[in-house]
Amino acid sequence: MRMHRRRVYIRIALWIFIALAIFVGAIYLLFVANVFAVTSVEIVGASPTQSDAIRVSIDELLSERSFQILHPKRNILLLDTGALSAYTRSKFPGLEQVRVIKQYPHAIRIDVVERVVMGTWCRGEVCTYYDAKGAQWGSAVVSRGPLLLLVTDERSEASDITPIVQAVDVVRRRLIALGLRVLEVTLPDAAPGDLIISVNALYVLKLNMNMDVSEQLETFGILLAEKAKEASWATSYVDLRTPGRVYYK
Repeated sequence: MRMHRRRVYIRIALWIFIALAIFVGAIYLLFVANVFAVTSVEIVGASPTQSDAIRVSIDELLSERSFQILHPKRNILLLDTGALSAYTRSKFPGLEQVRVIKQYPHAIRIDVVERVVMGTWCRGEVCTYYDAKGAQWGSAVVSRGPLLLLVTDERSEASDITPIVQAVDVVRRRLIALGLRVLEVTLPDAAPGDLIISVNALYVLKLNMNMDVSEQLETFGILLAEKAKEASWATSYVDLRTPGRVYYK
């Protein structure tokens, strides 16, 4: 009887030892050894400078330790691609889309789509980049030129800029079709909904977004066609904010 009990105890101890060995071995393979470690990060779709910055940031994240010695985030089996995508977007708001793809056994590929800069948006002394969808990010320098459209926001209360960006894009495209170039757009605080458009450094257009911007520009097109016959016509501003009327000086 005693021999039988001893054999049972030995078997139990042996199974416990085997289970512990398997557990410790699994911990070692998953967290300590480099068997499943991410050793290569490929960035697709970003500029070289942006790619380098993204790669450094991700490497710092994956290198974070738990309990001083473990690197669970670097393990490709445990890597949360959704969380890594969200992290990358939060660190680099100039990216519109981020997709992380595991490439076993040691690599991940990150496909990104960069936002297309439409111009710079300045509110007080703070200037950011913005795109056609109204997203704002980064720190921009005030500049007026053909590549980046400057919007000076003088409003006392901030709001969603998406409808403003859409209206400004309509104005920019219509004026380009008329052979004109928009240099700057001002949003005055005193007149909600107004757009003050600086055109070719010659004069300004005054429009209002609470009315149909396209109709206001059609009226402006008619005025230009009429004044094209006058070689000496010049003005400092054209006010299109009254339906069916044009005021200029």
